Amino acid sequence: MRWIRNTVLLLFGMVSVSSYAQNIELSTRPEQILTNRNIEVLIVKNMGTWRLGGIIAFMPSRLDSGRATPGGGGAAATYDDPLGHRAYTMLGIGALASRNIGTKLYVSSELLFRDYRFSNKYIFYDNDERPRSNVDALRSEEVQAFILKSYFTIEMYRNNWFFVNGMMGAGLRYRQVQYTTHSGKVGGNFVTDLTERFSEWVVTPQVGIRVGVCLGKQIQE
Repeated sequence: MRWIRNTVLLLFGMVSVSSYAQNIELSTRPEQILTNRNIEVLIVKNMGTWRLGGIIAFMPSRLDSGRATPGGGGAAATYDDPLGHRAYTMLGIGALASRNIGTKLYVSSELLFRDYRFSNKYIFYDNDERPRSNVDALRSEEVQAFILKSYFTIEMYRNNWFFVNGMMGAGLRYRQVQYTTHSGKVGGNFVTDLTERFSEWVVTPQVGIRVGVCLGKQIQE
C-alpha cells in the first residue's frame, strides 16, 4: 500500500517533514476567504488516531443594494447560492471528526449549520437563460443550511508550528429558504408583500486546503 500513499502525496506536491503533531490545531480555509469572504475557523484536538474539533464561520455582507452575483454562469447560474450572493451575512457552527487511516492520510466528516440572511435590500439579478429567476425588487431573505461533508484529508506539509492539509470529497446540504419581496419584480411580474418558501437537497464537491498553526504540547503520531 506504500505506493498508493506515495502517489497521493506526489499529486498534492508536498511531503510532510515531521512525524510529530501538536495536540491542539487552529486552522482556516484561505480559498474561501479569498473567493467569498467566508471566514471559517476550525479548532481541533489531536489525539493521535482521532481528531475532534469545532467550527465557527462568519461571512460579512458585501452588498447593501445592487446587482447580486451568485455562483455559476449561464444556464448553470442560480440565484439560490448564498455563498456567492454578496448581500447575505452568514453565521455558522459545526463539528468535525477525523480518523487516521494511513500515514498522513485521514477520513474526515463535518456536520454544520449555517444561517444566511439580509433585510430590506434592493436586489437586482438578471439571467437571460433563466428568466424566471430574475429579481428587481426590495427584498428580505433567509436561508438555513444543514450540511454534512465527508472527505479525505492529507497532510501536505507540517512542521512543529505550521501545517497545510489538502481535502477532497463531497458534501450534502439541506436548505430551507424564505424570500420576501416587499415591492418589485420577480420573474418579470410586479409583486408586493410576496413570501416564497421552499426547501431543497444539494450535493456539492469538497476540494480545498486548510492552513493552520499548531498549539499545545507535542505528541508522536
